[in-house]
Amino acid sequence: MSGQAERLGHHGASKVLVADNDQLEHYTTEAYTAVVKQAVDSIQPDLVLFAASANGKDLAPRLSARLDAGLVSDALELTHDGSRFVAKRPLFAGKAVATVALTSSPALVSIRPNIVAPKAADTSRSAEVNALSVELGELRTKVTGVEASESGKLDVAEADVIVSGGRGLKGPENFHLIEKLAEALGGATGASRAVVDAGWRPHGEQVGQTGKTVSPTLYVAAAISGCHAAYGWYVFF
Repeated sequence: MSGQAERLGHHGASKVLVADNDQLEHYTTEAYTAVVKQAVDSIQPDLVLFAASANGKDLAPRLSARLDAGLVSDALELTHDGSRFVAKRPLFAGKAVATVALTSSPALVSIRPNIVAPKAADTSRSAEVNALSVELGELRTKVTGVEASESGKLDVAEADVIVSGGRGLKGPENFHLIEKLAEALGGATGASRAVVDAGWRPHGEQVGQTGKTVSPTLYVAAAISGCHAAYGWYVFF
């Protein structure tokens, strides 16, 4: 854990708090909310950032309730106008973008994956690493096992190129066409909600409002009805 904390310094962090506790080995809502709440109470930050991942979307609103602080989720952009933080976030599945000002302190914002490029590592930089003492007590939930996803498979949430297939392919036996095109383009295989609900493809490949949020440079939608383009380059057929 300390080694990971030190590497954050290579990417620009000046101070890192480390909560070392066996109960934090796997993410659970109860434990992580308690730890982050204690960290915020300790250092009194102006801004708390989250990744708009599955865990981040679970944690951020719970912390918002604990702190009685405003939250902007799935932000595309974040600025400071001199007195407050201002974020832009999509509405109506990306059909509109809202500009939201946060007036509470701290401000809580979850950032959509791949919107901010990571700062290049500088091994000459280092961070001050401090231990954060936390009190968790007896937790009401416990992770009994973690099932890893298929190794070597590119996640649609992280992919720069995505090829998605829909119900127009007529059956799961035709999805090899989508997989081959995705492989040729060096991208990930995606799927519509309809084919996931039908059991043709795993939920981890589902792209959309009820699936994974994506930010590709190129999105190819094959045999999918009702698609719309919001960001990047899209090809439909």
